[in-house]
Amino acid sequence: MKRFTFYLAVLASAAGVIIALAALLGLLQSGQRETTVFLSAMFALSNAAIAYSIHMVNQGKDIGHKTYPASLVSLLLVILMIYRWWSF
Repeated sequence: MKRFTFYLAVLASAAGVIIALAALLGLLQSGQRETTVFLSAMFALSNAAIAYSIHMVNQGKDIGHKTYPASLVSLLLVILMIYRWWSF
C-alpha cells in the first residue's frame, strides 16, 4: 500500500508541475494565471513531501514517521485552497 501511495504522490507531483509550467507559459487559458501557477506548484510540493516521507518510512528512518502526517495535512490544506478558488 505504501508503494502505491508513493507512486501516486510522485505522479500527482509531476502533474502539478506540468500544470504549473503550462499556466506559466500561457498554454492554459486562465484569467488568473498567477493563482493557477501558485496552487499547482503547492500541490506538486505537497505531493513531493508525501513521497519523500514515504521513502523515509520505507528506509526505516524516524523522520519519515514524523513528517508523513504533516505532509498529509499540507496536502489537505492545498486541496481546500483549490476548492475555495474554484468556488468563486
